[in-house]
Amino acid sequence: MNKILMLIGIILAVIIILVILISTGFIKFYAKVGPADVISSEKVEHCKDLEDWLKVDCVANVAIENKDSGYCFYAPSLYKNACYEKVAVGLKDISICEKLSPRDLTKSARNWCYVNVAIASNNVNLCNKVEKDDENYNTKYNYCLGVIQKDQSFCQKIEVDTKKEECLSKIV
Repeated sequence: MNKILMLIGIILAVIIILVILISTGFIKFYAKVGPADVISSEKVEHCKDLEDWLKVDCVANVAIENKDSGYCFYAPSLYKNACYEKVAVGLKDISICEKLSPRDLTKSARNWCYVNVAIASNNVNLCNKVEKDDENYNTKYNYCLGVIQKDQSFCQKIEVDTKKEECLSKIV
């Protein structure tokens, strides 16, 4: 009986010591928490104290440096789509645009992502990714073609004045 109590006491002592060592950070415990693991979160540690609107740029920059859009997991919830778009443009990878999370206006955001990746890649063929059932299809498509081909005639077809002006300013 005494041997059993002593064994239980030793096991409890070891457990308590392990809990203390892990909770103080002396021993790091790594576990999967999402698309990127805890080890990856260390790379975005310097971003954590920033305001959300700055944090998204910080996280996106880490994702681009590491060529891994999975880091956007660490972006603030409201800014995940912005992170994915920044990474898609930075890596010139149109497939990342597909990761924009579903919610209102996502199709529009996804299409702008396609346009911005096409422009960053200087690839006019990527303009064809803009979905034709987008209510602002003509704006996005003509903006894409106008900027890449440096052709004012496409910009002039844009009905949204701010986007028309923006398109023209990028050509000059």
